[in-house]
Amino acid sequence: MLLIYNVDRRTRRTPWVTYGLMALNTFIFLLTIFVANFYLGTDRIEAERNIKTLLDNPQELRAQFREFLSFARKRNLSVPPTDPTDEQLDQFIVKLDEKEKRELASYLSFMRAGNKEGYKQHWQIENMGNSYVMEPHYTVTNMFAYRPSERSWAGK
Repeated sequence: MLLIYNVDRRTRRTPWVTYGLMALNTFIFLLTIFVANFYLGTDRIEAERNIKTLLDNPQELRAQFREFLSFARKRNLSVPPTDPTDEQLDQFIVKLDEKEKRELASYLSFMRAGNKEGYKQHWQIENMGNSYVMEPHYTVTNMFAYRPSERSWAGK
């Protein structure tokens, strides 16, 4: 954003249209923040349901862990050289506390955030523990998101 500090020439009139556009943008932004906070309680309940759904699917959890391990190996991070067995992964998941399970669910939802429903799920899980949010609601950001795999508003 550019705010002009000083000019040599004085303007002849007040830029009311510019001020109006700035006020309109600020109003719309604050309205989206209000909507996000208004629905936060409902989103929190749905996020808890989403976490349970994500963590109750052992096959997907195992696949995501293996994908993460291969990603870490490619980047030379310190991970086991071989993939753990299904039983070892299940034991590891059982030992996670609530915070770690929420972080795991957040990661899984992020991996699915390529469509509207996936982004909605990720937004809800990410903001589940917040008492307020300072970002637009997922319905607003989904409306303007560009996804090449989906049809545009014009239907093309």
